[in-house]
Amino acid sequence: MDPFISVIIPVFNRTNFVNEAFDSVLNQTLEKEKYEIIVVTNVDVPLKDGVKIVKSENKWQGPFIYDGIKEAQGEIICPLDDDDLFLPNKLEVVYEVFKKNRNLGLFKHPAIFRNYLGKEFMPLMLKNPLYISNSTLNKKIMEEILGLGVGWNSSTHCFNKNVLLEYKDCIRRIKSSVDSIAYLFLSKYDIMIWDSPLSIYRIHKSHDYLFSETNLKQLVKLNKTYYDDYITINNCINDEIARSLISHMIALKKIQIKFYDIDNEEDLKITLKDIFLAQSINKFAFLAYISTFFPSSLRKIAIRYALKRLRRQLNLDS
Repeated sequence: MDPFISVIIPVFNRTNFVNEAFDSVLNQTLEKEKYEIIVVTNVDVPLKDGVKIVKSENKWQGPFIYDGIKEAQGEIICPLDDDDLFLPNKLEVVYEVFKKNRNLGLFKHPAIFRNYLGKEFMPLMLKNPLYISNSTLNKKIMEEILGLGVGWNSSTHCFNKNVLLEYKDCIRRIKSSVDSIAYLFLSKYDIMIWDSPLSIYRIHKSHDYLFSETNLKQLVKLNKTYYDDYITINNCINDEIARSLISHMIALKKIQIKFYDIDNEEDLKITLKDIFLAQSINKFAFLAYISTFFPSSLRKIAIRYALKRLRRQLNLDS
């Protein structure tokens, strides 16, 4: 049976990027009768033929996305953040992959990063697609997944809707990290990690607070929200290998919270296990942890260096 795809675009409190997002989905190489577009929004959005509008009063991303899932007709759910873009062949690739692999639960792919200076760059990519059968998931493969990153943002994932519905109570408790839903699939269905980018992640001016030492309280709050989401997902998972995988991200978020919390307002205990787990996916985790013992003046220097390094990675400094 041919799969049907539901693209869900959450539009929350802004419309300045949404027309380009719409166009990137409407101009796909896949035949239009094989997918639908659902926009979940709390504001008035420009009407487009072939786009279904769902109004939502939810304030968190998990229940916001779930409002779209409830209306979806497709067996496959592909979220698209309203400030991101699908490449023209994305849905055609997704359609063909799910059609050939009926036990597939999660499809993930790299993204092209495009910053507000117009520069584009890509992360490391696989030489070939990686198909991981649920029956063969083990610690070795888990390490491969860690190296690739299960998450990044929700626009790089497509999900089997049946699993999303099975975990609906968990999804409705997610605040911001919709991409963390991917961890729910590690113990249920097969996973495909694609070898080439199929979307564009746009870094725009409103992201600048992420790279400024003048907004440390916002950075603490953001990382705390993601930490809470990972804890929520972890509590929904029964499979030990899947829980072991997400434990690395929980540990990293704990250290990042402590790193930015120069006023020491967050009461989080960092263990040796946390340091080991975080270091395995971020080579600067141990240094970040050590810097939390510095006086505030030295700690600010460490934070300034870390944020400057991140800006360089994202090509934000000319």
